[in-house]
Amino acid sequence: MGEFSTESGPSVLPVALDSFVAREAEMAAVQALLGRSRLVTITGPAGVGKTRLAVEAAIVAGDDYDDGVVFAPLAGTCDPGLVPQSVASALSLAEQPGRVLADTVVDHLRDRRMLLVLDNCEHVVSGAARLVDTLLRSCAGLVVLATSQEPLSIAGEVVWALSALAVPGTGGPVEASPAVRLFCDRAAAIRPGFALTADTAPAVAEICRRLDGVALAIELAAARVAVLRPAEIAARLSDRFKLLSGGSRLGPARHRSLQAALDWSHELCSAPERALLRRLSLFPAGATLDAAVEVCAGGDVPPAEVFDTMAALVAKSLVVAETSGVETRFRLLETVRLYARDRLDEAGELEDALRRHASWYTDLAESAEVHLTGRDQGSWLRRIEIEHDNVRAALEWAIGGGDAELAQRLSGALTLWWRVRGYFSEGRSYLDEALAVGPSTPDGVRAKALWGVGFLATMLGDTDQSAACLEEALSLYRRLGDRKGSARSLLLLADCRVHCDASSAMALLEESAGLAREVGDEWCLAHARALCGLALVMQGDPVAARPVLDEAVAVARRSHDDQGLRMAMAVLGQLALGQGDYDVAQQAFEEVAVVTRDLGEVYGTAVALIGLGEIALARGDYETARCTLEGGERAGRRTANPDVIVTALALRAELAQVQDDIAAARRLYDEAVAFASDSGHVCISAVRGLGELAAAEGDTRRAARLFEKALGMAEGSNNDRSVAAILFDMAELARSTATRERALTLHHKALDLRTRMGDCRGVVESLEALAGLAADAGEQRADYGARLLGAAAHLRGDRGYARSAAQHRTHEADLERLRACMGAEELDTALALGAELSVEEAVSYATKGRRGRSRPTTGLESLTRAERDVAALAAAGLSNPEIGVQLFIGTWTVKGHLKRVFAKLGVSSRVELARLWMESGN
Repeated sequence: MGEFSTESGPSVLPVALDSFVAREAEMAAVQALLGRSRLVTITGPAGVGKTRLAVEAAIVAGDDYDDGVVFAPLAGTCDPGLVPQSVASALSLAEQPGRVLADTVVDHLRDRRMLLVLDNCEHVVSGAARLVDTLLRSCAGLVVLATSQEPLSIAGEVVWALSALAVPGTGGPVEASPAVRLFCDRAAAIRPGFALTADTAPAVAEICRRLDGVALAIELAAARVAVLRPAEIAARLSDRFKLLSGGSRLGPARHRSLQAALDWSHELCSAPERALLRRLSLFPAGATLDAAVEVCAGGDVPPAEVFDTMAALVAKSLVVAETSGVETRFRLLETVRLYARDRLDEAGELEDALRRHASWYTDLAESAEVHLTGRDQGSWLRRIEIEHDNVRAALEWAIGGGDAELAQRLSGALTLWWRVRGYFSEGRSYLDEALAVGPSTPDGVRAKALWGVGFLATMLGDTDQSAACLEEALSLYRRLGDRKGSARSLLLLADCRVHCDASSAMALLEESAGLAREVGDEWCLAHARALCGLALVMQGDPVAARPVLDEAVAVARRSHDDQGLRMAMAVLGQLALGQGDYDVAQQAFEEVAVVTRDLGEVYGTAVALIGLGEIALARGDYETARCTLEGGERAGRRTANPDVIVTALALRAELAQVQDDIAAARRLYDEAVAFASDSGHVCISAVRGLGELAAAEGDTRRAARLFEKALGMAEGSNNDRSVAAILFDMAELARSTATRERALTLHHKALDLRTRMGDCRGVVESLEALAGLAADAGEQRADYGARLLGAAAHLRGDRGYARSAAQHRTHEADLERLRACMGAEELDTALALGAELSVEEAVSYATKGRRGRSRPTTGLESLTRAERDVAALAAAGLSNPEIGVQLFIGTWTVKGHLKRVFAKLGVSSRVELARLWMESGN
């Protein structure tokens, strides 16, 4: 290995290398460049490790130079004209009277084969450039390795821009990060025995990330382990310039604190460069050139000179130019940005600069808003994503500074972006704060912010706040004569009601769609038709829903609106899933997954994954179901949408249940119920699932209570699919307790509902259950039961419906009973005859002679169980919110129930309801 040497003195290392954390890739690159070029300059910001890399590279390359390696530090050289003196001193050369010192250096090196390391050229770059140019022209065997914050910019120079050390990312082990390795190496030198552990790793990783992998900053932070734990160091990095000081007394003064290192770099800048640097601190996410011109120009930096000044800061390694995207972005390392922000405050420019910054991003957001619903929505969504931290900074200033109009304009314009990207809680919080700044803003500005709160509150499951904000927004839009705003407000009001009062939602959606057609708002029209299709599905009319959803898809495709397409296809997927048409459902959810991936929409991705997971579960592909449902839950938790999270948990529980992992199923069902309760929601499928577990364990009383509770929830939500499933479970519970007539009645009710909704899988399950009851009845019903089993088996095979482990056991037991009644040959014949039946023929065969009495449409007998519960509490004088608390349902659900109760009983007030209720003896 080569050494640093002079002809007259011993080798002296300028830095201690015994604990140097090597940059293997950078080392190899610099050595390769030294083999091809006679001038290699390592550039980079202060403290990044330029000197250390140069020293290490020179040591390794030293054997290639017959006359060794000479290290010439220039940090103490104040005048560019004195660079020759510094180099001569490193070579142990004395000045000769009457002779230029540079000539003496040239003569000394002319015939030597040597590597000259010039360290810290940035403050004397002109003098260093002149001398190096002269030496390289005159000394054929000389190679120069320089370090500088900016290149020497002479002929033949090859620049190696040294980036910061790699910090821990979201993947890969923390200990693999070079930044973490450096921290641990330095910390162990300060506190022997220090090592990365499960407790310290997160804090060390955070320190390295927040310090941008800058070697000097990491070393100074590591030195603090003498008195602080890593978590305490991380917590104090907001005041990093006080914390990160106290470096080695033997090192350069600028390396003894982070503040000193940046002061050194700052002093090398011209007045315009300093002005632009401090104004760039306003951009935590970096800035485009247009943004920099608009926000940062003025005073020492005329608009026409922003580019050249920026280029100078890039050359000085104070600004990072990122060219990988559509537009070049200019970014400060976070430590440099915080330093520059202090300089901005010192200059008295902070408030004015913040206002220009917030105004720029408000204009950008309002420009983007126009494009967030059409052909270019993807590119504009990505553009705002890049500016996310800048937008946050602008909002925080506008809100904190009390500029209500600017805050409401900016937050209102971002609503769709927050919605699509899944930042529901963040967006709602900013909108709430913007509205709280002051009510005295123009009606249109306030209405848009209210609409935004309503939208995001809906996505978070808070329909009460959503409805209140949307009602106010609708009122303001109608006062303004704004039909587009009115249409969108009606759309979201319907979204609040669609799950609890589908008929009311339908009326709002028709009005919304009409207005949307008038003003040409195809985003609103596509969503209104998709929601209308969902309302029809909720009302149990899938036949009417299909053409409405087809229209929504057509509108979305025509207008290149991926958001509307995603929603329409998701509802189509749910419709097909509910009907047991898994091929169509699979195609729909797969398209949703593709569209939402392109949009970067986490919520839609969660919906797609959960839908695909439910299909895989129904088909018996349990590993695929596990992976997709877990992925859907993770995506759902990123959005904090309670419905998505609860659905994913309940389906994961069902997956565990069908695989006979009862403990996991119970844990997941309990988690789903608890999460729903905490967020003010209900989880019908989880309550039902817990009832099924209780029934399987023989706890019939608990099972019955849970099924009754789930049925009330399902009827309250007008969820006929769940009602049918719960009636099926209640029938199976009745069968297990030998209550045959009740079981028959309930199974036929379930079959009727499933047939009306087109729920083919549900129909198959009901046919099998009725076959089981026939098997229980013995020989007189055996042929009937066998034909039903044959029809069900054929449909299962044809549609790909898997049986759970419990269903398989029940099926085999029923088959065995029928075989005992009929004999194998007769059983096979009856099964074959059943297999020839179509779905409609099988249902007709099953229900022949079992037409039950239908529920009346008016009077007390017409009330569903849920409607009776609400009516009783209303008659007792409870308010809608109080009833909701009592029955664990939302206020809108209560309101929907009461509307139907009033219509069925022919009353128009709570007083009349209470009188009628008392007279009926209830």
